[in-house]
Amino acid sequence: MKSKILIVISVASLLFLGCSKDDTPAPAPDSREEPKQEEPNESESEIYFSYKHTDNSFPEDWIVIHDASGNLLDYKQIDDIPLVDFSTSKNNVPKEIAVTLFSARITEDGTNPTYKINTYANIKTGSIWDKTVDIYEYQPPIIGNFKLTVNNIPGNYIAGATRINVGTSKGFIFEQPHFTAQGDGKTSVNLESVPIHENEDYLISIYDQENNHKYIRLRSPLDEGKIVLDYADFNEYDSYLKFLLPEHKNYFLTTIAYSEESPNYFYKSNFLSWTIRSTWDNHAIAGYVDDYTKFHTLFNVYLDDYGYSYSKSGDKVESINIPQKPAFKIIKDQISDFEFESDKPYIRKTAQWLYRTFETDPRYTEWNVNSSGGSTHVLGNLPQEIVEKYPTLGLDKIELNEVKLYSNGYSYDEFINIIHSTYDEQDEMVTEYFNFRDFD
Repeated sequence: MKSKILIVISVASLLFLGCSKDDTPAPAPDSREEPKQEEPNESESEIYFSYKHTDNSFPEDWIVIHDASGNLLDYKQIDDIPLVDFSTSKNNVPKEIAVTLFSARITEDGTNPTYKINTYANIKTGSIWDKTVDIYEYQPPIIGNFKLTVNNIPGNYIAGATRINVGTSKGFIFEQPHFTAQGDGKTSVNLESVPIHENEDYLISIYDQENNHKYIRLRSPLDEGKIVLDYADFNEYDSYLKFLLPEHKNYFLTTIAYSEESPNYFYKSNFLSWTIRSTWDNHAIAGYVDDYTKFHTLFNVYLDDYGYSYSKSGDKVESINIPQKPAFKIIKDQISDFEFESDKPYIRKTAQWLYRTFETDPRYTEWNVNSSGGSTHVLGNLPQEIVEKYPTLGLDKIELNEVKLYSNGYSYDEFINIIHSTYDEQDEMVTEYFNFRDFD
């Protein structure tokens, strides 16, 4: 009995001594301490790019993704998938990607292939491009057509010297004009079939050989048949944009009116004047109508070995000054490895490569690479599956055709957001860029 008591006391003493090595009790865990970060599970995936669309009529469209170093990450055929997601494990999500939109248009008999490839470098991961936005304003139904004739336009007929344009509130109507010399120092013009849109007014503008620029309105409703106008009944614009031109090859100038609610001038605007002329003009002219308060003015001129473009949305433009050519030199001219030098500051750039033939086997391949500031870009190759699927692509024959340097306007991120997501342009925005060709 005594031995049992001694054993119990001995065990109790050992337990007591073991707990008394440190008189300070162990602190309880602090509930305020930050929890330890768990290591990401390599099997977990993360979406790094999404593409939404509704137009399923072109099954030959692909999306190709490269990382900033030109490594191929993934590619998918769009087909009839309304939402295309690109994902990878969380540990492998890149910080920046290049997105290439590949589009093939080939006739049923396989002839006349046309390939349009657009690459957008410097895209932030997590981007969502939404092509479901309806940017096309409802076009009133066509209820007929009319033939338009305008007589007594000053000047004997010279091809390309006189321009006629037909604009509506939804854009410009492309109808081939037919000019005829009247024999009395005057010219007449015919448009054979102008569509009549329900409840739609028309603005007819003419730029004649004597550098007069006038317009006339045709108010709805219009009757089918033939409409004959005399140029003497055309009106002067309420104000004009006029400025001198240096020696040049050709130029383009247009003014477009829009409402403040719908500034997207490509789809929801009134074309006021549209001028495309060649070398004989020493000045440019366009007109404004005071019925509107907001305008888009677009100008492009191509000189001896470079071009200059100017556009403004908002108020009227009073004058445009064409700057001198910046220094520009190509160092590397390959799509995958491109570099140049220039003394002109710029905020973004677009380089275009081209391959085309006009022979018995016509082909057309165009590849545009858009990127932010910087004189280089590195781009990976197209997937082998795409190259083999389209043997007429001609990438081994493609050559650098044009480089555009944007010196003013939207930043690259704003540009991407506008053309791939919101389609909303800013009011009072001026955009300028230089374009370079003839690199030999």
